[in-house]
Amino acid sequence: MSWVAKFLKTWPLTLTQSETVKDTAIAKTFEQGNFRGYTVENVPYGDGKIDFPGGASFDGNWVNGKMDGEGYFIFGDEHNYVGEYKAGVMVGDGNYSFPR
Repeated sequence: MSWVAKFLKTWPLTLTQSETVKDTAIAKTFEQGNFRGYTVENVPYGDGKIDFPGGASFDGNWVNGKMDGEGYFIFGDEHNYVGEYKAGVMVGDGNYSFPR
């Protein structure tokens, strides 16, 4: 199983360190990586970015701790995907880019 599939199986994000803050932009540490963005009751909701171990990251919209809506995923080897997500899964139209 690829590391991406392993990460996607762990949604929603599981909080490991945080203060209890509602409806605000904040930096948080989750089991899956470091998140900066908006949360509701310590769960990513709205615009946010997560940096995963190994250099991958996702920048986009979140709903209930899952990637949902438009987003930009950079994989550890620098190829990327820009497109739509629903409940943490790539759906609909999107574009993959690969390094040369």
